[in-house]
Amino acid sequence: MISATAGGALYFTGLVPRTTAGLAGALVMRTHFANALHTVSGREWPEVSCSPRGMGADLLFSINARPSVSADLLRRAVTVMLNEPVSDLLVDAVIDEVDALPIWSFQRDRRVQGLLDEPPLNREQVRQALAEATRTLHITDIGIGEIPGYPSLDRAVPDDKQQEFTGVLPEAQLNAAGLAHRVTIGNRTLRVPSEDAVVDLDNAVVRVDLAVGGGYVVWDDLCTGIPVDPRVYANGAELERRLEEKLAHVPRITPPDVGPDPVPELLSQKTNQKWRRWLGAGIALVVAVVVIVVTAMENSKPSLEPVQKRLTLGQTATLASGTTITVEAVDRAVTKDNEVTLTVGVRACAGENLDTEDDDAIAQRRIGPVNFQLWSGSGTAAMRVDDDRQQLQTITLPPGECTRGELIYQTRDPDDLRLGYENPFGDDVVWYFR
Repeated sequence: MISATAGGALYFTGLVPRTTAGLAGALVMRTHFANALHTVSGREWPEVSCSPRGMGADLLFSINARPSVSADLLRRAVTVMLNEPVSDLLVDAVIDEVDALPIWSFQRDRRVQGLLDEPPLNREQVRQALAEATRTLHITDIGIGEIPGYPSLDRAVPDDKQQEFTGVLPEAQLNAAGLAHRVTIGNRTLRVPSEDAVVDLDNAVVRVDLAVGGGYVVWDDLCTGIPVDPRVYANGAELERRLEEKLAHVPRITPPDVGPDPVPELLSQKTNQKWRRWLGAGIALVVAVVVIVVTAMENSKPSLEPVQKRLTLGQTATLASGTTITVEAVDRAVTKDNEVTLTVGVRACAGENLDTEDDDAIAQRRIGPVNFQLWSGSGTAAMRVDDDRQQLQTITLPPGECTRGELIYQTRDPDDLRLGYENPFGDDVVWYFR
């Protein structure tokens, strides 16, 4: 199956112009790769897909396949793809495919970016886009070895002496905010030991804000990024000093869709918890032990008030029990029936039980597709697609545990979308797709 919806493992990406010819070029690369897989494996590959995303005047396209492709098969397929010419027949077939798509939203997005209207789509434009795609191709290195004309971007960095910084907030809260519980920094590198992630600070190119006035992601010239926020780590002032020492010359940008900073509220909650513990200790000097226990128990109970929040993508909702829910980026694709397929990433980390005597005690720890619904600006509910992809499963999480999954919807009304979350306790959270 050749699809416009992303699914399976990622094998390569490229850049093409943000034009219908660029979109067609990306789809030609998808089909050309599928044909190469067929050539080297002797069988039709079950699914090869393409997912384009707008990046200013360009489109970043990703080519995925399912099931996974072995390193040897990928090396041979990519070699065939890069050396076999693309036929006019294939280009014409993809032009027909693009002509059948509802391009009005694509043209609207171009105008929002200040781009001029396009001439009618033709074969020459598509071949120019193909040349650009080939020039900017980045192939996933899964041990495929060297491919002529595509040198490895891996770079040996020194295993320098590292200073470790550990988070002062629970790991689940840090993960929900996109941060690691433990980071280390050396004379040249910033690392997340639990993920084997390494950023070369000597070759850092940009810092991208996670939130307005909050933490940021450090990116190096090999497109490796690590999110960091010194405020959430013990001895964070020292971490900030060392980062600024290395990154003072590196530009820092704030994306237009970045949300408010969640860290001050999280740190305030921690400070309040410390204050309550000191207050409880003071009371212990003047009251009976029974009163102390009751007071401590009352202070430890989460609020019984349901929350009502209106957020944007990437922001985290914190419920009364400490449960956190984050709705992440959305992938869009167009089906053959001119419906828009949206894949929404959801991450949830469980807090404690609610202090209630009925079944609602675990309402905020139980999560699944039934808690969510996608709505359009006209109030139309989108249809959820239940397929074999790794979608969000219904689960009751133990306290402190996290889960992540996707929700996939189809709609013919893709404007002013919002995703709603509700549970039996009465929580009501909406994320707007701005």
